[in-house]
This record gives sequence, structure tokens and C-alpha cells, in this order.
Amino acid sequence: DISIVPFRPLAGNSYIPTPKKIGYRKSIINIQNNSDHECFKWAVTSAVYPQNTTNPERLSTTLRENSKKFDWSGINFPTPLDQIARYERQNPDYTIYVYGYDSGEDFDVLRVCENPEGKKKICLLFLRNKHTSHYCWIKNFNRLLRSEVTNHHGNHEFCLRCLRYFQTKQKLEIISKIALSLEQLEL
Repeated sequence: DISIVPFRPLAGNSYIPTPKKIGYRKSIINIQNNSDHECFKWAVTSAVYPQNTTNPERLSTTLRENSKKFDWSGINFPTPLDQIARYERQNPDYTIYVYGYDSGEDFDVLRVCENPEGKKKICLLFLRNKHTSHYCWIKNFNRLLRSEVTNHHGNHEFCLRCLRYFQTKQKLEIISKIALSLEQLEL
């Protein structure tokens, strides 16, 4: 038997409302770009230049002006995951982590940065539904994931690479240094 299925690469597209399960956590800024397919641009810009307004999800003229401070040349919109490395090369002060979320499912690590030292980390959530996909900025990573693993309301520190959690930031840093050392030994 031969089955033919259309190939649909992962690429951010147009606005998708935040799923209710994660929307109440107030940890995501989901820019409402109904008229274009540049959700990657708006998510990155809102992470670097957060809007201090009553509705930070609105696509404002200030956000549009701030987006001009980045080098977007050669980046396609909608932006596939493999072009994020190009963005990082063109804007070397930033590194981007992307996490996936399908409604009703768990979080997945879709993309991690290989060399995050000395760079501003931007965490994006990649939402998908049957027809489209969309990038959002994760403004509070720990708050987003905390209720997935525990009912405890205290802080937990999550590893950006593997999504494991630790009780303190010091424990996370110790484990991260050990993991980095092991990776370098394997190379």
C-alpha cells in the first residue's frame, strides 16, 4: 500500500486563541495578528520590548516600530522552525527556545539553543490546531509549567532544555553545569 499525505512543516502562521487550560496562568503573551502571518516577529519583539499596557496582546504601532530594530532579512513568514537559527545569526544577542503545545496535550521541547552563553533567552510557545499554528511569547516559563507537575504554589525552576523541575535555582544551575560538562566530554 502507498499512502500519500501532504507535508506540512512546522511554521508559525496566524493568530490562535490561547487554550483555556494554559490561558488562566497569565504566563503567555499571545499577540493578536489576525491580518498577517508574522507571529514569530511579534512574539520575539514583545519578548525584548514588553508592552506596559492594559492589553499587551494587542498589535500596537509601538510593537511594529520596535520590530524594525531587528534584522529580519531572509526570514520567511510564516516562519518555520529551521529559520530560527538564521534569525539568531543575524541578531547575535538573542537565543530562542521553542516549546510545543497541542490542545489537551503536554508540552514538548521543539528547539533549544546550542550556545546560550551571554545571550538573552527568549522562550516561545508554538500553538497548533487542525488548520494553523502560532508563536507566542512565554513571559513566565516557571508559572506556565508549574501546575503541570505539582499543585504546590511555591516556585519551581524548570530546565529550558529538558523541562525537568527543581526546587531551587541553585540546584538547577548545578545540574545544568554537570550536564554541560558531560556534553562537552562526549564531543
